[in-house]
Amino acid sequence: MISRLSRRSLLLATGLLPLVAAARIPDTGVEAWHRYRAVHITAQGRVVDGANGGISHSEGQGYALLFAAAFGDRITFDRIWLWTASQMRVRGDGLFAWKWDPADPARPVPDPNNASDGDLLIAWALARGADRWGDAALRREAAALAGDIAQRLVRVQGGLTCLLPGLDGFDKPEGLVVNPSYWVFPAFADLAAIAPSPVWRNLTRDGVALIERGVFGPWRLPPDWLLIEPSGALRPAPGFRPHFGFNAVRVPLHLAWAGLADTGRLSPFLTFWAQRPAPAWVDLQTGETAPYPISSGVLAIAEVARATAGQVSADPARLPALTDGLDYYAASLLLLSRLAFASRFSQ
Repeated sequence: MISRLSRRSLLLATGLLPLVAAARIPDTGVEAWHRYRAVHITAQGRVVDGANGGISHSEGQGYALLFAAAFGDRITFDRIWLWTASQMRVRGDGLFAWKWDPADPARPVPDPNNASDGDLLIAWALARGADRWGDAALRREAAALAGDIAQRLVRVQGGLTCLLPGLDGFDKPEGLVVNPSYWVFPAFADLAAIAPSPVWRNLTRDGVALIERGVFGPWRLPPDWLLIEPSGALRPAPGFRPHFGFNAVRVPLHLAWAGLADTGRLSPFLTFWAQRPAPAWVDLQTGETAPYPISSGVLAIAEVARATAGQVSADPARLPALTDGLDYYAASLLLLSRLAFASRFSQ
């Protein structure tokens, strides 16, 4: 899991209100979905991260399942789900291995650890697909996975309900390492409906508190990786670059999508992205910034945040176009922004 994220930092330079399960995305987004499907999803249903050696992530499989459900593409949804369930659900506990690597056909899952954002996205997509198509089997799968997440991936640290990034390797002697962008806030209400538990409400409450408190540097932004000490003190996690970067850019999207983003919570992100050009990352300790700008996927997140804060009109035409040249991650962020925009402004 850590190796994936460090490679992403190097390579992806250009890169509680539930979303109504049966909501239809405006036709202006269908072409973007078709392009995404053609470029990033194989005929077998594997989502390919070309910037990371052609590997697949549970995160990417979850994203694609969400997109297929949102655009009513049952054929593609079933292909993605069949491949994901057969190739990445290999741990024996219902959670999904975080990475599948085609470089070693004899051992394509070299690390059995999971990634909680991928598990959440898959469960959420299954729930939305179940509602969209009235599929009881998908609903059972979603409920089982959501239950596993609630039971196995949630810890209380420093008085805060926290989401483990993965089952193994993040509970350190100095504290608990978390990733604020793994709190997929818009998923929690839907998962609470199919797998009732106070965990989802507590994760929402304490996740927002972490994002408000766990900010650093002159921009007052959250890091990609955060350490929660036993006392509840917060600091950038040791062993990771102290960046607001390729992970944390998703935080304002998740807040806005879930109806949790007031102007105050969005202001630091919008101020940072108001730079021309806005850098892809900033070191929250030194102030060093990336020598390259944010991708069009992050530009799309910024547009959702600006519209949510009332800085610009809620016009989907403001979102960048999804072009064939976009890498998997930038293209995924762009399509996620379309879904979030439709949820917030098209109801």
